[in-house]
Amino acid sequence: MLHLLRLWIKPSRHSGTILPSQLEDVALIEYARLTGRPYSVFSLDTGSLNPETYRFFDEVERHYGIRIEFMFPDSVEVQGLVRNKGLFSFYEDGHQECCRVRKVDPVFQGLDGGAGSLVKWNPVANVERNHVWSFLRAMTFRLTHCTRYVSIGCEPCTRAVLPGQHEREGRWWWEDAKAKECGLHKGNIKKDAKAMEASYTELADKLARSGVKVVKFRADGDQKEFAKQELQLGSFPTILVFPKNSSRPIKYPSEKRDVDSLTSFFNLVR
Repeated sequence: MLHLLRLWIKPSRHSGTILPSQLEDVALIEYARLTGRPYSVFSLDTGSLNPETYRFFDEVERHYGIRIEFMFPDSVEVQGLVRNKGLFSFYEDGHQECCRVRKVDPVFQGLDGGAGSLVKWNPVANVERNHVWSFLRAMTFRLTHCTRYVSIGCEPCTRAVLPGQHEREGRWWWEDAKAKECGLHKGNIKKDAKAMEASYTELADKLARSGVKVVKFRADGDQKEFAKQELQLGSFPTILVFPKNSSRPIKYPSEKRDVDSLTSFFNLVR
């Protein structure tokens, strides 16, 4: 990790810009401080962050004696979105529009320095999370952090995850698993990345071998209204079990997505 950090923030007359949105980003600030490298800190206030996030920003500023340069969404755009669709429209038609107004546009506006001025570099992209946290735990600065909130975004769109769940499962949980991105990094992720696909695929294979009919139904696109009215689906992905002696499906209620938990539920209701 230290080798990558050195490559990222080489000694020069130019400073690197650190965009802290998660606790792990403090590792970059700490390394820059320890090595005397020039840096600036930039962040975004969407207007919908957790109270803990604002306290986190304050702790960082106080500890490092810096001022974070905040960007804010365009008030006219936010006002128009809320007046036309309400405060929580993203629960109905997806998070992309709200994220564009509150996050994507303000970030790129704040970082815009002309053509070729922005180079996105994540020095810890290939570093295991436990190594980053070992570095953080060795710091004298003790930051508060929400337990089980591994990936943190706006308050209405973030919830805690359970042990074994993918870190992105707590973000926009009502949407299809492959949509777990706000739009800032679309060019850097695989088009068909799916946060929870592995457990579902493994379960489907296991059930199929036992003689159970398994069907995959894409319900978050053109079929969303049908799924909502006929199957009472409000979030995706969702598992429904159709018992032999019932005319209505039973929805898998738990956030535990591991194969053992899913299998136990199926054996209980089949």
